Amino acid sequence: MKYRATFPLVLMMILLNIVIAFSQKLERPKLVVGIVVDQMRHDYIYRYWDKYGTGGFKRLINEGFSFENTNYNYVPTTTAPGHSSIYTGSTPSFHGIVGNDWHIRNSTRLMYCVQDDNVLPVGGSLISGKMSPANLLASTVTDELRLFTYDKAKVIGISIKDRGSIIPAGHHPNGAYWFDGITGKFMTSTYYMKALPAWIDNFNKLDLPQKFLDGGWNTLKPIDQYTESMPDLNPYEGKLGSETNAVFPKVFKSEKPNYGLVLSSPFGNTLISELAKAAIEAEGLGKDTITDILAMSYSSTDYAGHLFGLQSVEVEDIYLRLDLELAGMLNYLDQKIGKNNYLVFLSADHAVAQVPQLLKDLNYPGDYFKGAKMIDSLKTILESKFDKYVFDGYSGQQIFLNEERIFNKKLDRKDIVETIKTFVKSWPGVVDVIDHKDIPFLSSANPVYNKIQLGYYPPRSGDLFITLQPGWFESFFTTGTTHGAPFIYDTHVPMLWYGWHIPAGKSYVNYDITDIAPTLSQLLHIPLPSAAFGKVMVEVMKN
Repeated sequence: MKYRATFPLVLMMILLNIVIAFSQKLERPKLVVGIVVDQMRHDYIYRYWDKYGTGGFKRLINEGFSFENTNYNYVPTTTAPGHSSIYTGSTPSFHGIVGNDWHIRNSTRLMYCVQDDNVLPVGGSLISGKMSPANLLASTVTDELRLFTYDKAKVIGISIKDRGSIIPAGHHPNGAYWFDGITGKFMTSTYYMKALPAWIDNFNKLDLPQKFLDGGWNTLKPIDQYTESMPDLNPYEGKLGSETNAVFPKVFKSEKPNYGLVLSSPFGNTLISELAKAAIEAEGLGKDTITDILAMSYSSTDYAGHLFGLQSVEVEDIYLRLDLELAGMLNYLDQKIGKNNYLVFLSADHAVAQVPQLLKDLNYPGDYFKGAKMIDSLKTILESKFDKYVFDGYSGQQIFLNEERIFNKKLDRKDIVETIKTFVKSWPGVVDVIDHKDIPFLSSANPVYNKIQLGYYPPRSGDLFITLQPGWFESFFTTGTTHGAPFIYDTHVPMLWYGWHIPAGKSYVNYDITDIAPTLSQLLHIPLPSAAFGKVMVEVMKN
């Protein structure tokens, strides 16, 4: 009898708990801040660890969650595909951004990744302003948030680079703004608006780029403390502007302002931090209960990395200063949005290779592929044996053929391809030359082949893909470095989550960069981007 008397009570309690659970309002952060650090290797976190303060990278690592084994799962590992893959949860084979630029089929013309000749600049120069996300073929997580809330959520994209702002902001943001190196101002295009908002105008009036140029660039710490780098004067660095040697201090004085110098200095990152704060204030981001997203990309790390190389004091100084920028941003978010109300994720659009000349001098594997010289010789061979216009172009270690002309003139495509393969394979550093017709049949068990498959989009990719040995890349110079390879030095990047409901911890499970957007979508309880196929990083999901 006692059992019968208590059973209805137990059942009622269970039903009541179910009703309460389903009646609770879904929790979401007020603001998501997506941070992409351009050209950041994962090991930069630990390379400079002892020099970082407690409020930037260390705060993100110690109080947030770090995925220590996150990689890019396609090639080429460059800026535009990287930003696209982070925010779409997909790869170039589906979102269509196969490089920073690509050859237009059966043409010698290039298409820039965010080029849009149907729009006009707003607030900047013509050459910098005909830009939009029109070439991005899949939706982004920022798109899905805007659609899910029917435009109640706000999305803003900011970067020094146009592509670092436009692509993350998606197809229907409240705004995307980038730096015009000609005028030294932040700008946008008519794709987004007819005139700059007052807050951007006011920010431009501060004339911060000129103030940074006037102040020059010296090291944050005494130069003898930069023990994670080679000596300041070394033969592996390019020179910034008119400097005689790539050494500190750097003076930016010139008759006419050269705002491009700001890009390769730490002050380009400072501009983005300050613009981010201005955007939060002016747009009211994180002010209500509807989640907003601020997509910001720090690009000066990439400009400096290309010019100076990862062995340089310059790159180390930029990361020490970036650490301070991050600390300042987190403190600002604490005060403005509230420590438990915002979510931050930080990753990179690609990593970077060591300077091949340095590798050579120290007897490590690595060297320079003479691609331009090889192409000049190849064009002569193709012209003499087949037709002057068989060859359309070359970029990103991809050869573009004029397939239409080959077909119309009844040329033997198989013979053309075999001629190219035989010739290109004879060049030092070349491992293989792959016909695009063979890409679907490559064994995905080979990780390089799999990355080629996921990076290949037929209407925009090349006809023949050249693969190089590890440590090799194409360059006209023996100073500085680059990226784009399928190997770990270009694919392994940080993946940090911090803030709203994110537990502290680390995971060494292998995740792909395409897992970021699905994870963020699930955290926000919104649909995944249209072409997303990544998996959820379950370690950061709320229990």
